[in-house]
Amino acid sequence: INRAALPYNCKNLSHYNLFEDQTDPTQGFVDNGMLYDLNTALFSDYASKYRVLYLPPGEKAQWLEGSQNNTNGTLRFPVGTVIAKTFSFKHDDLGETIIETRLLIHREGALEGRTLWEGLPYVWREDTSDADLFVTGTTREASWKYTDPDPDVNASYEGSTVYSVPSANQCGLCHNNDDLEAGDAPIGPKVRNLNM
Repeated sequence: INRAALPYNCKNLSHYNLFEDQTDPTQGFVDNGMLYDLNTALFSDYASKYRVLYLPPGEKAQWLEGSQNNTNGTLRFPVGTVIAKTFSFKHDDLGETIIETRLLIHREGALEGRTLWEGLPYVWREDTSDADLFVTGTTREASWKYTDPDPDVNASYEGSTVYSVPSANQCGLCHNNDDLEAGDAPIGPKVRNLNM
């Protein structure tokens, strides 16, 4: 990872150097990036999601066992942690279309001793050569067509939508909470959501 870039809202996702192939955020994660899934993932208009956690070298997340004052923050991540979530749509005839990668970067705050999480939305170019920062948000056409991967479910899904990429300010609508860390704190990677 280009850790020197983490304090900045880079124009292009590739500046952070998170993926072995900068045109494919679905596999090949540098610096031991860990792909993870959640027990209770939110439904997002049939989008597939790839969640990756990058911890700073030699650092660990801290489990806040039994914290009565912080019921949602059961894991505390060190400064320099990056969480990337990529949204894509699978189509049996067209392949997979990558739409967006959202970053949460844990940074030093403006006030000494304070840290904060910054949420940044990156929208992939049509040719997937890179993703561009869209702080004001945007929309993209998306379609999907696939058969349910569960062999016990005999169903296929097909449709299209105008997919909304949130603005950087909208990240806080879900990620700011009284019992979370400052800024756009992580929601999904909690012990109860990761314990599979």
